Amino acid sequence: MRHAYARWRAARQDPERPTMRTMELLDSCARAAFVVLLAAAASAQPPSKPAAVFANVLPELKQKTQLPVLLPGRLPSLLAKTVFATAETGAGAYTIRLESEPDCKGSEVCYVGTLTAVKGGAFSFPETVQISQGLQGRFRPASCAGTCTPPAIEWKVNGVLYTAQLTLKARNDRDQRSALIQLADSASLAGPR
Repeated sequence: MRHAYARWRAARQDPERPTMRTMELLDSCARAAFVVLLAAAASAQPPSKPAAVFANVLPELKQKTQLPVLLPGRLPSLLAKTVFATAETGAGAYTIRLESEPDCKGSEVCYVGTLTAVKGGAFSFPETVQISQGLQGRFRPASCAGTCTPPAIEWKVNGVLYTAQLTLKARNDRDQRSALIQLADSASLAGPR
């Protein structure tokens, strides 16, 4: 008797008992809401700390420059095994020089790369690339003509031109581009340090 009653209610599609299609729709809506909540939680997480190599120069940068200091959470794979940072600052610009020796003093022998920021700077690289948050950037692959120049990326945030040029382990243009876009994404998404 109970089974007959249950079938009768199901046949009437009583609002107290949802149909299988209604259950499927509710299930897919619940999954979609869960994905949206996960994405919101991920974006609400505090930004990562800057890469450890910047720890000794960040206080100086924050004290001496008026520009927002954008630094990545990590550096891509570099040719140098160890990296040391030094900084030069001014009101309208800063440069972080990365070197393989602690007392390199700007020698090209231990050059690993630079990260710079210039207020009002203009793009100079040929290839347009897409950076996170709808930002556009420009990429220049490594080139060798007498001397070699490492790959570089530049992007603008609020009128400030940021540039990263690094001696990467990545050898082909595609991998270099990808590594530098990830660096620019990381720095931009983290915001001022």
